[in-house]
Order: sequence, then C-alpha cells, then structure tokens
Amino acid sequence: MKKPLLSICIPTYNRAEYIGHALDSVLNQLSEHTSQLIEICISDNASTDNTEDIIGLKKESTTCSIYYNRNQKNLGFDLNVRKIVEMASGKYCWILGSDDMLAPGSIEYFLTRLVANELVADICLFPRKTFFSEGKSEDVNSWLKLEGVRKKYFDFSKPGELEFYFSQALSLGAGFSYISSMIFNRQRWLDIKIPDSVIGSFYVHAFILAKICSVGGCLEYINEPYIYCRLGNDSFASEGRMKRVLIDYSAFKSFANDLDITNSERCGYLFLLRLEHSYYNIFKHMCHPSTFKKRMDFGRHLIEYGYSALSIKLFSVLTTLFFSKMAIVVVRISKIIPSAK
Repeated sequence: MKKPLLSICIPTYNRAEYIGHALDSVLNQLSEHTSQLIEICISDNASTDNTEDIIGLKKESTTCSIYYNRNQKNLGFDLNVRKIVEMASGKYCWILGSDDMLAPGSIEYFLTRLVANELVADICLFPRKTFFSEGKSEDVNSWLKLEGVRKKYFDFSKPGELEFYFSQALSLGAGFSYISSMIFNRQRWLDIKIPDSVIGSFYVHAFILAKICSVGGCLEYINEPYIYCRLGNDSFASEGRMKRVLIDYSAFKSFANDLDITNSERCGYLFLLRLEHSYYNIFKHMCHPSTFKKRMDFGRHLIEYGYSALSIKLFSVLTTLFFSKMAIVVVRISKIIPSAK
C-alpha cells in the first residue's frame, strides 16, 4: 500500500465528549477514493474516560486507516504531540485538536492540491472559525493582515522576509500557537532538533514550525478558515486566565533564544505576544476572580516581560478596589435576604 498523502494527527486526553465529533468531521468528508489517500493517527495520553471505546466504534464504521496508540502513562502534551507525528507516515500532517473539527470541504481542497503536486510550502497556515459547544455565534480569527488576499506565499530564505511576515501578524496565531490551524511537511518537522527546554512548554508544535521558518523554510497563508475551534474548554487554562497568559510568555520568550533569527526578527516574533495580550486583555484577566496575591504576582511577571509598571500597578489597584466593593455589596445583600428556616 502506498503511503498516504495526508495524515490527520489527533493527540488526545480525556476528550471522549468531543473526539467523536472531531473524527466525524474527517470521516464524513471521505469518499472511497479519498479514504485511500489519508490516514488518521490518534495518540491517547492515558485517558481515564471511554475515549478508546469511541475510537473503536469509529474504526469499525470506515475503510479509512485509523491507527490508535494509548500511552501507558500521561507523557505530557509536548511529548504526545511529538509522538503523534512520529506515528504518521503521510507526506503532510495536520494536527487536529481532539475538541476541534475540520471545516466541510477542507479534506478535498488539500488532497486535490497534493495529488496535483501543487502544494510545495513547508507549512500552510489558515484562519479558524470559533464556536462554543452550546452552538453560539461563530467568528473568524485571521492570523495575518491580508484582507481581500486569497493566498500569500512567504519564502523565508529571502533576506527580510521573516521580519516582513511578523509585521503582518494580527495575533500569536501567526506564531503557530493554535495547533489545528496548519498543515506541514512531515519530513521538515522531523528534521528539527527539539531542545530539552521546549518539552513542558505546551508549545512544541509552535517551536518546531517557527524553527522551520527561521532556517529558510517557506509558508503559504491561505485566507480561508478550514478549521472549527471549540471555545470555552482550554485545557491550558485549568489554573486560571492569568496563569494561561504566563504560559504563552514563558514559552515564546524561551523560543526566541533558540531560533536562528536576527535581533529585528526576534523583536517581531516577541511582539506577537503583545498583539495577543494587549493591555485591555490583561486588565480583563486581572478582573477575573482571583486572590490579591495572584494578581500581584501576575503583575510582577508582566513588568518583567516589558509591560509598563505604572499601568500594571494601576490595574492592580483598580481590580483590588473592584473586588473590595463587590465584597461589601455581597455582605449587604446577605443581611437583607432572610435566612433559610
């Protein structure tokens, strides 16, 4: 049997509620012919729910090759992502978050281009559509300032091209933070040596793809959302919104030192963090219920990352006053409401 052209790679952990939808978004697009051109690889990070049962039922209902691996213990996000690409055998890989879904027509689009040898970029990046599990409104998140442009090709072997690319960014998604929003040449991925410091960052994929660009790779931006991103269940945010922001900063600040880029390119790369986490967003995060100590610790970290000390201290005072006022209101209301008999 010939190697597949495209591997759909799904790292997962305790996503039984969603992984069936993710698989259906792939399988429902396949015909008898296209089923032979792709494979689905799933690496289960020792889930404790019924993920394995759901995958077994999907395997029985399709002729598409589905390869399932269940790790004996949880390896952590980064090692599981690395493992899923090593499992694959396709020319290109598409890492699909197990709570996300492929947009209708996306498989046909990429397979058509792969069959015709029209896909030559090391990385294809594209926007996403967002939705909530409850079916609330959809928005399109674009990663680059290319409104009205269908496609844009970037050759990072050209001087100044990487700096120009960063100048076109709208958010951290341009730095490959959102895992489901790109496909990439598998061999180029495997050629990258991963420093030990990257493991545990939660962003091994972002490092590898940025490294491919920094050593002269090429990228095609396709201004069409081929992925649906489910909001409201970010597993990285389990310790709160402020901790989530610091995960981004810790990872990308570290990566900047390991990429083969100039000082100006490094500034552009790090500026993606400021695009993602504006002062307005920082203030919203600090307004989220938390302890005073956590807000102060968060503020100290942000000052180290280059945010204005005056602004951060002002935010800390305002949020502290806000929570103090709220506490007074709650106490007063509790005195008015009669006690339960």
